[in-house]
Amino acid sequence: MRVLIADDSRVMRKIYRGALEAIPIPEQDVLEASDGTEALRVIAEARPAVDVILADWELPGLEGPALHQKVRERGKDTPIIFCIGRDTRPPATQGLPGAEFLERPFRDETLQDTVRRLGAEVRARRQKEGGDILRTVIAEVDLPFLIRLPARLIEEFLRLTRRAKHPAGTPLVAPGEVVDSLHVVTSGQVDLFEADGKNVQTCMDGDCFGEFSFMLNQPSRVGARAKTPVEVASLSRSGLADLVRREPTMADYLSTLMTRRWKSKGTTRITRAEHELMGNLESMPFADVVQLLHVTQKTGVLGLRAGDQSGGVCFQSGEVVHAWVDDLKGEEAFYRMAAWKKARFGFSSVPRKEPHTVEQPTMTLLMEAMRRVDEGLGP
Repeated sequence: MRVLIADDSRVMRKIYRGALEAIPIPEQDVLEASDGTEALRVIAEARPAVDVILADWELPGLEGPALHQKVRERGKDTPIIFCIGRDTRPPATQGLPGAEFLERPFRDETLQDTVRRLGAEVRARRQKEGGDILRTVIAEVDLPFLIRLPARLIEEFLRLTRRAKHPAGTPLVAPGEVVDSLHVVTSGQVDLFEADGKNVQTCMDGDCFGEFSFMLNQPSRVGARAKTPVEVASLSRSGLADLVRREPTMADYLSTLMTRRWKSKGTTRITRAEHELMGNLESMPFADVVQLLHVTQKTGVLGLRAGDQSGGVCFQSGEVVHAWVDDLKGEEAFYRMAAWKKARFGFSSVPRKEPHTVEQPTMTLLMEAMRRVDEGLGP
């Protein structure tokens, strides 16, 4: 969760920051602004976006009603907590949807409870919106990947790619190769073939190829060659991870690629006696396990053990909400486990009441983990 503190008093910003970091909210996710102009700039430029705004009602340059109006005019429905003085008459809230008021002085616990509640509401809304997008896209699952994207995302995706033209017959991916970029056909046709040379599919304009190898950082089961003269747009793992961080809805469209994969394998439920899924990462890599639990919208705990290290990942309806390993919690713990190549795992549908230490959507989290693995970065 990201919170913006907008107050002209450095002392008050420090007090609020201390209360928020005790929730805990990581230091880098508590942003600050000393006046209205700076607050609007931070709101516009923050990536990931600001989830909750904590603002002084008498913020220099943009007092309460004006700040609320400017935020809403920019299409933001971000909840705003206004801090008002004891002598300030609480304003009527009918014209300020999404605004709440805390009268100073208030206890840290009051602020923390309010921020937690609003953050939970924001997460629930985003998950619902993401689910709506995902259901819509799945209904159009036969459409090429690029065509499913909104025009804004298509433009941004293509802006970040490198383009290459290839004559007919050019090998593009070899069977067993680990694909290092998300490849999309922008013109022409590409044949997919198995190791024995048998063609299995022809990709047309807007289709991806090698996407499963790319997203899971695993050897590709099939190869690809240009059937006709083609142009291919390719986006690296780091480039896609950055795009997903800046445009969270992109994660929902990437999820559909994996949904197609698991549907093609006939995986609609996971059932085992005590543990619903058991194995080791040598036969089923970490990214594959997370994707399967995400696609099948499981709730429960994935436990892992690698030598003397052990950790786990909590899922709620397929979304990662908490991760831990040894001395780490949250996203850094997830990244450490994503780098494990040899570990045993077991998943149980036993809900655990744990603090939510992961705020990013699962696909965003997984793309960043794979980028780190790809670039050899530590957790």
